[in-house]
Amino acid sequence: MNCWQVNPGMDRPMTMTVQNNSGELLTAGGIHYGLTRVGPNVYAGGNYIKIRADLSTSPKTLMVRTNDQRCTWTASAS
Repeated sequence: MNCWQVNPGMDRPMTMTVQNNSGELLTAGGIHYGLTRVGPNVYAGGNYIKIRADLSTSPKTLMVRTNDQRCTWTASAS
């Protein structure tokens, strides 16, 4: 998997919703990813594609990577 093939989809707006001890990442394309709280304001999940949203930092960060770590994508938001 080449990261440049994934980049256009990841550059679109995303929404992170947090409730209780879980989070949900919604992409502009309508794909939902369920995330579990793994630390204070840190949520992670995924199978082959691993997602980690760190809302405890400023700026907030989102990291997406494959299991084999051949492709890693990161972003930040204020």
